[in-house]
Amino acid sequence: MWRKIFIATLVISLFINAGTVLALANISRSFSTTDSSIVPGSLVSAEGNGADTITLANTANSQQLVGVAVPTDQSLLAIDVAANKVQVAVSGATNVLVSTLGGDIKTGDQIAVSPIGGVGMKAGNGMRTVGIAQSDFTSTSAGTATREVADKAGAIKKIYVGLVPVAIVIGYATPQSGAEQGFLGQVGTFASVVAGHSVSTTQSIFSFLVALVAIVALVTLIYGAIHGSLISIGRNPLSRISIYRTLLQIVAMSLLIAVTAIVIVYLILL
Repeated sequence: MWRKIFIATLVISLFINAGTVLALANISRSFSTTDSSIVPGSLVSAEGNGADTITLANTANSQQLVGVAVPTDQSLLAIDVAANKVQVAVSGATNVLVSTLGGDIKTGDQIAVSPIGGVGMKAGNGMRTVGIAQSDFTSTSAGTATREVADKAGAIKKIYVGLVPVAIVIGYATPQSGAEQGFLGQVGTFASVVAGHSVSTTQSIFSFLVALVAIVALVTLIYGAIHGSLISIGRNPLSRISIYRTLLQIVAMSLLIAVTAIVIVYLILL
C-alpha cells in the first residue's frame, strides 16, 4: 500500500515542481536608462515606441510598458547583460513594487500601472496591466512602507507600498468574477505565463484538463508497470530480461503521452 502511495506521489510531485519552476522563472532583456531612481521591482516603460531606453512607468506612459526591473542574477535567461544597463523581466514571474492606492490586493488580482512612477496597484477595468498578483498585499503585509500622496483634489492620502510576486502578462484589465479569481484564476495565471500572453478562461480550462488526463495516464502506466514487474520477478526471477524490455516500452509510451499532451496544450494556448 505504501509503495503505491509513494510511486503516485513521486510522479505527481515531479509535474508540480516542474510547473512551479516554470511559473517562478523570468526572462529579461537589457535596456539603457538615464533614470537613477529605477530599482528592482519597478514598473518601467520605453521612452517612445520601440525605444531602447526606459523610464519609470506611470499612467502617462503606460502604453509603452515593457516589464519590471530585476537583478540580473534573478533571471532564468538574461539577454544582452551589460554593467551600464537595466535588466527588465518581460515574461515569467518576479516581485513587483505595488501600493494600496487602488485598494488591497488579493491573489489573482490584476496589477496595473499607477500614477506613482514605477509602482503598481490593483487594476480597474480597462487599465494597462503588468500581470497577476500571486499573493495578497495589504497594510499589514510584511515589509510595507507608508507613503503620503495627494489626490486630484489636493487631499493627502496615506498608502502602503511593498513587494508582491506577480506573473507577468502585459495587457489590459478585464472584469473578473469571484470564481475566476479563485481556482480558475490560478489556472489562467499559469496558462498565461506559459503562453506568454493573456489566454481566455476556456483555453485555460481545456489546457488544464489535457494536462490532468496526461498526468493520470502517466501515473497509471508507471505504477502498473512497476507493480507488475515486482510481482513477476518475485514469481520468476529468470523473466527479468523480458520485464526490462516491457518497462522500456512503457517508458517510451509515457514519453509519447507527455509529448503529445504538451503539443496539444501548446496548440490550445496559441
